[in-house]
Amino acid sequence: MANKNWSDIIKDHKTLLIIVIVVFFLIEIEIFAVAVMKSGRQPILI
Repeated sequence: MANKNWSDIIKDHKTLLIIVIVVFFLIEIEIFAVAVMKSGRQPILI
């Protein structure tokens, strides 16, 4: 195991982390959209 700080790991894998965060965010939005469509109500946030 490498003895690296979290800051070093984040610097090394910055683009990978950004891609994972964006994909996770899009999946959350999709789940929310499906739940809103199934409930048949207007979204409260808009």
